[in-house]
Amino acid sequence: MKYYLLPKLLSARLHLSLALLLLVLQRSPALKLLLHAKHLQASAPVARILQSFALPAAALATPHALSGASTSSYTVEYINTPEVKVGVTAVISFSNSITPQSWTLAGELPPGLRVTDLRQRKDLVDGVIATGLGLLVGTPTQAGTYDFVLTPWSNPDGTGETAPEPDPGALRLSITVLPDDTAPSAAPEITFTTHPGSIDLSWQADAALGFTLAESSDLQAWTPVATLPQVTQNVASISFPITGGNPTFYRLQAE
Repeated sequence: MKYYLLPKLLSARLHLSLALLLLVLQRSPALKLLLHAKHLQASAPVARILQSFALPAAALATPHALSGASTSSYTVEYINTPEVKVGVTAVISFSNSITPQSWTLAGELPPGLRVTDLRQRKDLVDGVIATGLGLLVGTPTQAGTYDFVLTPWSNPDGTGETAPEPDPGALRLSITVLPDDTAPSAAPEITFTTHPGSIDLSWQADAALGFTLAESSDLQAWTPVATLPQVTQNVASISFPITGGNPTFYRLQAE
């Protein structure tokens, strides 16, 4: 009876030890990142993960957390482009060496960018996003310089301990979005035909994508024409009555 219970007891103790080891490892950002990797499965043996990546013993004994930390550092990486430009998709990662549970945002992001997580499934909710490693992703739509602050927190709801002050404190970023240097396409030529009491304007519809018809009485102030043109066989046309008042000028201008 004694010898029969001994393996059972050892097995239970072994399972408890492995469970405690897994509990500690789950708080390690290295293992979290490994479990997201496509070539690993969450059910992979712990020994295989430890052997393949040689996690130091200190990392197992000291889970990463902001609580009680005395120093930390930030990493910001421009992943797909060294600069941020209007019309070009940007992906910028940010993280803290002592992995937080959430981040809060203060300030103005460049229009077209959003804060999300590594899998791009989460968004800011009331200025808070529950993630350790964050991303700024999107396609900027407006040039300019934008200043904002990202603050890491030890709790998923944007509360608790934060990075040590004053060095480095919160992550303060200033992103300059460069204008699109692509030359705009030229507007197609407008042809006109006069009739008694009216004038017809026409142009190539496919060449006018991104342009709208505008009118002016002084060649200074231009107003978009409210009437939509008719399109037949890729030719846009519109007719206006001829009045005896001031002359009216027309042009295709960029939208």
